[in-house]
Amino acid sequence: MKSGVMSSEYIFVYGSLRKGFSSPVRSVLDDHAEFIGEAIFQGKLYQIDWYPGVVSSGESNDIVYGEVYKIIEEKVVLSTLDRYEGCTPLDPKPHAFVRKKMPIQLKKDGERMAWIYLYNLPVDDKVYIPSGDYQQYKR
Repeated sequence: MKSGVMSSEYIFVYGSLRKGFSSPVRSVLDDHAEFIGEAIFQGKLYQIDWYPGVVSSGESNDIVYGEVYKIIEEKVVLSTLDRYEGCTPLDPKPHAFVRKKMPIQLKKDGERMAWIYLYNLPVDDKVYIPSGDYQQYKR
């Protein structure tokens, strides 16, 4: 790839894809993406089932903690994660998750636009995680 031809794509992960979790597809980030740093997203974190989900929020004190990765192999990473999150065109609708590009605040490096998987179904009966940190919640 020639430099400057394509802008970099980033992904923000907040749950089972973060370092320290053993997710079936965690290796796709290790093999096809580069860890950039810790970051936050303006949203609310919920325990959906055995996994978390995030919904965006307009409240500045609603913060979700996670990690940002620079995607090296875009097609491999996004297609693998779309399948994992159940939001490919072949998955039944409505999808529980949708992949959206949103502003993410890096701990050390300002704001970036990054892909994030947002929870797409009602959260009325889900457990809200006030800390916004899934790793801390699972400890």
